[in-house]
Amino acid sequence: MQIIKENITTSHYRPLETVIVSTDADSASRLVVRDGIGRVYCQQSLQLGAVAQFQVRGAAGQHRVTVEDVSGLVLDEQSCDHGPYADMMMLIQQMIETTDYVGRPWVINGRTYRLLVCWSRDHVYTLKAAKYFVSDVLSGLDYFLDSQLPSGMFWDNIEHNSCYPAPTWWADAIGEGWFKYDDNMKYGVRRIPILADTEYVFTEGVWSAWKASGDDVWMARQLPRLEKALTYMTSDPVRWSTTHGLMRRSFTMDEWDFANPHYCAGDARCIYPEDARFMFHGNQSGLYATYWRMAEMYEYLGNAPRASELREQGEIFRQRANDKLFFVESFE
Repeated sequence: MQIIKENITTSHYRPLETVIVSTDADSASRLVVRDGIGRVYCQQSLQLGAVAQFQVRGAAGQHRVTVEDVSGLVLDEQSCDHGPYADMMMLIQQMIETTDYVGRPWVINGRTYRLLVCWSRDHVYTLKAAKYFVSDVLSGLDYFLDSQLPSGMFWDNIEHNSCYPAPTWWADAIGEGWFKYDDNMKYGVRRIPILADTEYVFTEGVWSAWKASGDDVWMARQLPRLEKALTYMTSDPVRWSTTHGLMRRSFTMDEWDFANPHYCAGDARCIYPEDARFMFHGNQSGLYATYWRMAEMYEYLGNAPRASELREQGEIFRQRANDKLFFVESFE
């Protein structure tokens, strides 16, 4: 079988792109094309020496093109995702689909959640790739979104309590207000105090999952929660510097890790009154992205005034962050 793309400048097939097929199978009778979830969307006659063509339609993913005889026996087949990176993409897909977390449902309080990773940011960042291969991109976020605190803070991590039904040291160790137990002590749920990125990570997660699922109703249901998270990021004294009008955090080696012991009075995951606090540019970038992602979602739902307000607030914040965190010297 030979397949010719309409657009030879890309290795992937765009929606409605025309594909030309020919075959050298003697007993070929028909061409059958299936979309990314296996639905047949094209059937037509195909004889030796003749060509047929179809337009790419249906669900995204790997489309299967088969040449069959009159009895339905497959004589030849190809998948319409071939290109220089096809093998690498297949390896990535296999890696994601065979990961223990991806393949294992989390049943919490009688509800099943598809958590790709038990840490919130790792779930969201893994979702960026997994959304092309997994069907459920919402429920893993739902656990954290549904359990948001009144302050606007999101929990950051959930793990099986290996000491069940007794308490576990790794939850209790970070202090009151930063952990809880769920499902009758079966799970420990934490927010590592020094982590300043969790709220805007979930905004990115909602935005990404909405883009992947097209579920406008689900997205609209999350916006009040994202509003509370935005207020938390920009007002809570743990996260916000009123002096500089920027997000602040402990002096960690990167956006989420442990605090430098020289600048932390105790447990490197926790925050103490005497600890130095810093304005990290990555946190400001995350907050700035939150303004624009929320604006896009509001605008899509028809709330142009709130979208405009968020973009204006974001631009003011961006300018303030650039003025305080960066400088330009003249070398004339």
